[in-house]
Amino acid sequence: MDKNVKMILERLESAGHKAYIVGGAVRDILLSKTPKDYDITTSAHPQTIIDIFKDEDLYLSGLKHGTVTVILDKKSYEITTFRKDGVYRDHRHPTSVTFGEDVLDDLKRRDLTINAILMDAKGRISDPLNAKKDLDDHIIRTVGDPEKRFEEDALRIMRTIRFRATLGFTIEAKTESALYLKAPLLNEIAAERKADEFLKIVKSDHVIVLKEYQKILTQYLNYTYFKDLDKTDDLAIRLALLFKDDHDELKKLFLNKKMLQAITFLCKHKDSEDLLLTFGEAFDPFTYIEYIRILKGVDLRPFYEENHDYIANENTLKISSFELADLGYKGKDIGLIKKELLKAIRAQKVKNDHDCLYSYLVKML
Repeated sequence: MDKNVKMILERLESAGHKAYIVGGAVRDILLSKTPKDYDITTSAHPQTIIDIFKDEDLYLSGLKHGTVTVILDKKSYEITTFRKDGVYRDHRHPTSVTFGEDVLDDLKRRDLTINAILMDAKGRISDPLNAKKDLDDHIIRTVGDPEKRFEEDALRIMRTIRFRATLGFTIEAKTESALYLKAPLLNEIAAERKADEFLKIVKSDHVIVLKEYQKILTQYLNYTYFKDLDKTDDLAIRLALLFKDDHDELKKLFLNKKMLQAITFLCKHKDSEDLLLTFGEAFDPFTYIEYIRILKGVDLRPFYEENHDYIANENTLKISSFELADLGYKGKDIGLIKKELLKAIRAQKVKNDHDCLYSYLVKML
C-alpha cells in the first residue's frame, strides 16, 4: 500500500472515523498488481476531512460530491465521504447525494462487485457484499439488480465490457443479459465519456471483446472487427483495422489531430497502387508496413528497402530551398521545381540524394 495512503487512513482512524481504500486499488492489490491510483472512502464528512488535513495542500473542486483531494509529494489522493445516491436523472447522474456513516450504503451504490471491496490501513479486507469470491472466480457482476444499475448510469454498460476486456473475466449471465437489454441507453450518454471507455477497450489485452459485444458497442459507433487485431499493440494500427471501411467514424473518438491524421492515412492507403507515393507521404513508413502486414499478409519491407532512395516528400527532399535559390530559382518557382524533383524521384530518374539532385538540376539548367 502507498505510504501516503496508509498515513491518510491512519489519520482518519486516529480522529475516530472509519476509513478504507475501495474500488480499483483494492482489486489491483488482490490481483497482485500495482494500483495506478487510490480511492479513499471514509465516514468523516467533507469539512471534517478538511480540518484533519488542514496543514496539507487541498483541492476542493469535488466538494459538492463529498470529495476532498489531498496533495502529498506532488500526488493527488481523493478522499470521499460515505455516500448514498438519490434517484438518478438522465441515466447518468443522481439527483442528490446524501453523506452517511454506513459504508454498506456506499458499497451498494457502486457498479460492480469487484469494485466494492474495502481495505483498511493494516491491509485487512472488509467484504460485506461477498465480492472477493467474484474476484477469485474471475466473475464480473453488478452490485444488486443489473437492469437497475445500467438504468441508473448507462455508462456502466461500457465499463462492464471494458473490465471484461482489461481483466479477461467472464460477465455473469444476468449482468450480460442486462447489457443487451439496456444498450440503447448508450445513446443518451456524453460522447466524450463513451470515447474514453471505447479506447480503453481497444488498448486492452482481450480485444476479442470488440467482437463479442459488437452489437452493444455499435449502439455508439460502427466498426468492422478484424480477426488479427491482437497481432499488434499499436493503437493507431488497431483503430485503422477497425475503421478501415468507414474512417469518418473516427471523429467520434475525439483523438488528437496527429493521431487522427495517422489513422486516416492508413485507412485511405490500404489498397495503394503507388507505393512510392504512399511511402513518401507516410507519417511513419514502418507503421504502414506493419499495418499492411496484418491487414493483407503482405510484407512491404523488401520493397521499402530496395526503393528507399526513391521515397521522398517536400520535407525529406535532400536539397534545400536556399540551395535552389542559389541555383537561380525564385519565389513560386522553388515550389514548382520541388514538385518536379519529387516526380523525377518517384519515376526513379534520380535518387533522393543531395549530390544526385544537385547534378540533376545543373543538367536541367
